[in-house]
Amino acid sequence: MKYITVLWLLLISVFALQAQPGKDLFSIRSLKQLSVWRDSLNATHNTGDFNPGYAQLSQALWNGIPVHEVRFENNELKMEVLAKTPGGAKRMIQVVQEQYGDVVKKKEAWSGTVYSANTPEINIELSVDADKDKPLTANTGAELTMSFKPVYEEPYPNIAKKIIPQPNGMFYFLSLDYYENNVQVYLNDICIYNALGRSRHINEREINLNPFILGRENIKLKVLITPGHDEKGQPYASIQKSSFATAELRKGFFKNEVFELVEAREVCKFKEYVTDTINDGEVRYSSYTGTSQYGGRQLSAAYDFIVDVSYQTDGWANGKDLRQDKNLKQKVTALYEKLAKIIEARDAAALSAIMYGAGKEDAEANYNQKAALITDRWTQWMDMLAKTNVVKIEKDFDLEISGDGKLIYAIPRNQKDMLRAIGKNTVTGFTLYMFEDKNDDQLKFIR
Repeated sequence: MKYITVLWLLLISVFALQAQPGKDLFSIRSLKQLSVWRDSLNATHNTGDFNPGYAQLSQALWNGIPVHEVRFENNELKMEVLAKTPGGAKRMIQVVQEQYGDVVKKKEAWSGTVYSANTPEINIELSVDADKDKPLTANTGAELTMSFKPVYEEPYPNIAKKIIPQPNGMFYFLSLDYYENNVQVYLNDICIYNALGRSRHINEREINLNPFILGRENIKLKVLITPGHDEKGQPYASIQKSSFATAELRKGFFKNEVFELVEAREVCKFKEYVTDTINDGEVRYSSYTGTSQYGGRQLSAAYDFIVDVSYQTDGWANGKDLRQDKNLKQKVTALYEKLAKIIEARDAAALSAIMYGAGKEDAEANYNQKAALITDRWTQWMDMLAKTNVVKIEKDFDLEISGDGKLIYAIPRNQKDMLRAIGKNTVTGFTLYMFEDKNDDQLKFIR
């Protein structure tokens, strides 16, 4: 009887600790706060071997909503809203939407509906057991996962803090659809896309033009189409009848992470039904998608337009004309070697300095609507610094130079990127546009 009484008192005390009355997990807003909660729970509940990166509660509150099966694991906080909690899932959806606004994305999947938000501080994923075939009710269950991100002191991961977001900023995309062709896209004589259409493979691609638009200006857009490769990987002598290519300029803005189209203009359409005549004793006809403008070495289309963007970046405007620079290849190699030494030295401050200009202009060109991408990229780079043990720089490369000679791009001939940082189960690649700043005569990464 004494044993039963002691056990009963122990169960009551553990339940009281786990319930944490009066405490609301909604106050956890950072990785530091998450760690403090987890450590306090571990100090209270564990008496033997335990994982210091893990703790749990059977039940708690989140913004006043009863939640269960709460798990604190490393940088994540997970919890469930049970179906028996009246209106719990609906209230949680409202909180997430109110808290993160336009950043929230909604996606219906086979297992239900997922509401997600990615910010520089946190990644949220709310999985709700409801979809178009299973409506949200007062008795719908849900699971919330909150992944808190590390806080960094270097300037690069904090770029977004210095740029005012513009939620109505206008974007320009070029929508490509091509088959068995090589397609190159030029913006003001800058090659921003060059990709081979493989045999029997339809390519679709959306190219964001904003990073190569410096501000309100007249833009010259050009699409160049040349022959693709056959099944053996050899280039065709000419553009094939069965190949095709289309390009459409699309203007619009993002609302709740969804692109809202304002205007679309056709740039080129080398795509139609073409017909072959087959004579095998009787005349037959075969029609298929291709282009009647086949047989030549290239097709091209040009389109000029004035952009309506609300940002202004320096880009390569202050760059030097590098077309006559006989030492250009050596300068490119030297810049990538500088980056390699930074990676090998695991120097986060130097990495921030060499990449800051490119990161800042990238953020400005997307109106700081993708602020989380900056911190996510930096987190990836920090993981790269920790794991890299081999750095490979491409020595054999071609140079693409813009029409005004100010912007250059190195195209590696052998490896995938100009620089490859290789570690255990991880590879990070770097191939960037460069310009030489005429103010200090330094070659720099810019895109």
